[in-house]
Amino acid sequence: MKTKKIFYFLLLLGFLSGCDYLDIVPDNLPTLEMAFNNKSSAERFLFTCYSFVPEHGKIGTDPGMDVGDEVWYYSDNSADYSNKTTFWIAKGMQNSNEPLVDYWNGTQWGKAMFVGIRDCNVFIENIDKVPDLSAYDKETWKAEVKVLKAFYHFWLMRMYGPIPIVKENIPVSADENEVRVVRDKIDDIVAYTVSLIDESVDYLPLNIQNEAAEMGRITRPAAKAIKAKILAFAASPFFNGNLDYANFKNADGEPFF
Repeated sequence: MKTKKIFYFLLLLGFLSGCDYLDIVPDNLPTLEMAFNNKSSAERFLFTCYSFVPEHGKIGTDPGMDVGDEVWYYSDNSADYSNKTTFWIAKGMQNSNEPLVDYWNGTQWGKAMFVGIRDCNVFIENIDKVPDLSAYDKETWKAEVKVLKAFYHFWLMRMYGPIPIVKENIPVSADENEVRVVRDKIDDIVAYTVSLIDESVDYLPLNIQNEAAEMGRITRPAAKAIKAKILAFAASPFFNGNLDYANFKNADGEPFF
């Protein structure tokens, strides 16, 4: 009797594996094609690329705020103040296991900048496929995202020094060697980010015309300001000629700084 049950089970299993009954993909699952099948969907993806912009001047998320000792608080929480990120760094509580204000992985009030760069790459690769988007908007939106991509690389470089340049997304089918990316030299990162801005700046508007709907979007002066900041950091004594990093070299023996 037991042998007969096993036989029927194997017969049923063979029947199911021979048909397409289990190969159904639900209709309501979003796909990459859906994200770029019309202007409205593409614009939402554009806003996703913008969502990784750091909140400048916000105490808890900007590493330039409260990590020094210019301002000091009696406690982490008060009636009008609550901060357990940048202020904790000032108190010597930064750590490698769960870094505070982590923009590498996007934890502890940081934003996942590499995810932002990946989304920018997806947008740049697919925006030309949108059927109901004008050529002007395609070029303008693509230019905005290229500047965002440059800025996210610069932000990571400013915080972590040499980082991998992500010019294109690694396919999911990549082998082990392809996913083993290496960090690039500071000069190469600067050159790449500046080149992204240079190839985009002429497609950007001088100012925002529709302030109600587009305020905060990147303009030509904003892109040039980001470029100037990148070059100023690259020329600064921290990145240029810093003897503390003279022996910080890559596998080929070339200095990162």
